[in-house]
Amino acid sequence: AVFSAISLATVAVSAIESQLFSSEFIWDFFKSSFDERRNLATSPFSIRLGMTMLANSVTDGYTLKQMTDKLHLPSSIARASEQNRRKLMVLQKDKHFSYATKLIVLGTESLNPKFLAAMHNFDTPAERHPLSNLKSIPTLANRWAKNMTSGMVSTVLMENELLPDTRMILLSATAFASKWENQFNVNVSKVEMFSAYTTGKLYMTNFMNLEHTLLPVAMNDDLKMKAIELPFEKGSDYSFMIIMPLDRDGNMTEMVGRLNHKSFTKLYDSLVPMRISVKMPRFKVSTGVNVNSVLKKLHLTAPFQWSTFQIFRQEKLTLDKVKQSVTVQVDERGVRAAAVDTYVMVTRSAPLTFQADRPFVFAILKKSVHFPLFVGHYAYPANSLPIKP
Repeated sequence: AVFSAISLATVAVSAIESQLFSSEFIWDFFKSSFDERRNLATSPFSIRLGMTMLANSVTDGYTLKQMTDKLHLPSSIARASEQNRRKLMVLQKDKHFSYATKLIVLGTESLNPKFLAAMHNFDTPAERHPLSNLKSIPTLANRWAKNMTSGMVSTVLMENELLPDTRMILLSATAFASKWENQFNVNVSKVEMFSAYTTGKLYMTNFMNLEHTLLPVAMNDDLKMKAIELPFEKGSDYSFMIIMPLDRDGNMTEMVGRLNHKSFTKLYDSLVPMRISVKMPRFKVSTGVNVNSVLKKLHLTAPFQWSTFQIFRQEKLTLDKVKQSVTVQVDERGVRAAAVDTYVMVTRSAPLTFQADRPFVFAILKKSVHFPLFVGHYAYPANSLPIKP
């Protein structure tokens, strides 16, 4: 009877959690950022979280409707904010994940109490600075980003990047670090060839090797995709997943175009344990994502066009720019990943070996709800020169 009660409780919690972790926006954002010739690392989860925070101050129905539609949010922003708060509580149960925010306000005007209350729900008090301190803000923001990500992201704002009419900056930092459950032996790592067929070039780079290990593997004919899941430390609900076209010369852009919440869940559910060897590159991908451009591709344009954000009691602001700086590092010990988002507001208007020796999509995900925290694309070894023909 005791075991049954525990089992039922676990199922109930799992069902509630799964409602919080829909990944529609994650795959929309990734696909709109993707270029098969380029490396990419991004955290759409973090972007959606920050945009939802800002949505608490939106005053016109058109902008709010566009934000809820394109970000896949509930029609009630209060409900969306509560879901985000609960989602963070679930994620932060694992010691390997961390999330932090910083709100910088320039000037002395009083903040809108509704927006201030929303930010307090995420433990984000307003930090006030006089307008005359505008030039020092990039240094302050960069120092905060570096501290929050243990040095993985050190530059989020350039000197003199901020416009004179900047009134508010929202920073958010998402970080993850964990060792592998099955350690790669550094003594068997070796330099081998990586075929960056999406760029038409070949590279020699360092490959890690894991031999004859029981791991979840998928070879899905319906989706024309193959995948492998590499678990992190015992007790962690996170894992690293590699996704590649099923055919060795399969079209990467077409495969990415088929990725969405439904297909990713189907692929994940088709994983089966298999004793297999793994060969994958040791790599580090650092990306600066122009979020404005990606959101506009998704037809989320209204926040950048009009002064609709009632951040202050009197003055309305326009969203000037959203940037994301992401670094993902994979080596024999494990994985480190960090993303820092910057929101600037202004006044104006089945083989024996799984070989990842060709381009692949990667994701760091929460296993129990199939939810990617970071997604990316490894197109080529950025630290190596191509082999001359």
